[in-house]
Amino acid sequence: MTLQYMDAKTGKPLPLADMKQDCYYFTLFDEDTLLYADSEGIYRSDLSGNTPKLLYRWTNHGITAAGVSAMQADKTGRIALLYQGFGDYNYLCLEPTTEEAEICEITMAVSSGRMSVYRPLAAAFNRQYPGYHIELESCDDKTALLTELTAGKGPVLIDTFLTGFEEQEKLWEPLDETPERLGIMEELQPCALELGRINGTLYGIVTDFRLRTLVTGDPDLKDWDYDSFLQCVEERPELEAIFNFYGGDYGTYFITNFISHGIDDTFLFDAEAGTMNFNSSKFRKALELAKKYCVREEGVSPGTAVLEGKVLCNELTVSKPEELTLYRVCYGEDANYIGYPTKDGAAHFAESGGSPLTIRKTAAREEKEAACAFISLCLSYEGQSQAAKDLNFALSVRKDLLEEQIAAMNKDTLASASGFEQIVIGDDLNIELDRRILLDLVDQAKPLRYFPVELRNILYEELEQYFAGAITEDMVINNLESRVGLYLGERN
Repeated sequence: MTLQYMDAKTGKPLPLADMKQDCYYFTLFDEDTLLYADSEGIYRSDLSGNTPKLLYRWTNHGITAAGVSAMQADKTGRIALLYQGFGDYNYLCLEPTTEEAEICEITMAVSSGRMSVYRPLAAAFNRQYPGYHIELESCDDKTALLTELTAGKGPVLIDTFLTGFEEQEKLWEPLDETPERLGIMEELQPCALELGRINGTLYGIVTDFRLRTLVTGDPDLKDWDYDSFLQCVEERPELEAIFNFYGGDYGTYFITNFISHGIDDTFLFDAEAGTMNFNSSKFRKALELAKKYCVREEGVSPGTAVLEGKVLCNELTVSKPEELTLYRVCYGEDANYIGYPTKDGAAHFAESGGSPLTIRKTAAREEKEAACAFISLCLSYEGQSQAAKDLNFALSVRKDLLEEQIAAMNKDTLASASGFEQIVIGDDLNIELDRRILLDLVDQAKPLRYFPVELRNILYEELEQYFAGAITEDMVINNLESRVGLYLGERN
């Protein structure tokens, strides 16, 4: 490729530059220098493309350029260009810096399941903040990552799916002042903020969330705690199952997820007092009911069996507004979303769409500032709008964007959920009713909590043996009393 100009005197073209390698576009920077762009970035070189100097790297600012259709430089050294992205064209104007400015580069460890959510956000951040650069890093070795973080090193931003969240509290930077400092407290759903708290302190930020609740076919049931829930099961001999599941051993799941919601809210023990309920008539009855109703080869599908009284309740997850439409079509407009039993009565739960995003406590001040700027982008209207384009994104943590997700439903919207037949909403569209129900569930939702990993392993090891018939009721009770008692003793 060559650049030529027409000599007016001779009427013949004369060479200006002769580019030796392929590139997107090239032109003169000045009389003696060539300016060109390729897939890596923008360069200055001699008139043959030799001794190139990289002026601007696309990826440093989150740009993927598939081509450059126009480019020019002025006398001040400013470069203007049009580049092609994926299906669009963008204008970029680069001005030379008056002094060398160091870019603060930080790494973010991301699970493979959330990479598609965070990749466009990181690209937008790198474009918006030229003084910072975030590099996404997929981590396969969780043990090595935890070792690095414990030593005070490693990524600055961490997707805690890779490490665990609550059990690693000491590794995270407190973020209580971040939403308030950003001026977005009133724009966020309170239940979503609570998902990032550990012992009352905000350590993590979630970008989206889903709801978990129970629906029952009995309109007279308005509330239940653990005791009344188990009594309700016991008093209904017509039941074929307590809840919907896929088949197999769901006895352990029933004990650890229906009558337990974390270490501070469980039927099994009082962690603060250090007392246990394993060797009690109530727990023996819970084991009996779990073995009778929750261990079977054939599955229990959600749907009309609840309305017929054969199944007490169905577990429902709401990740998209249209899923609530699907449930309304199945269970009726007056569906009784009663919620899960807890020690203080029935409750709906919110859980993070992905694990909370945290900042390493030992990061440098400037690194923390860069990380907070990225969190700000993630929670902004623009950031949430971008993230919501991903199919894995659930309900937005922003009130305004959640309203947009609801309003986006129409008669052509497909609604599907696990265990249900997919439908096109069609004439069943009732945005106002579904909006009211959804926002009511959101307003009431509490953060869903689980047992710490070590305690959860103890419960699963013992209960699975019992429901498999490997140990007796007395044996599982003795084992749980011994092992859980030791755990609680060490904890206190």
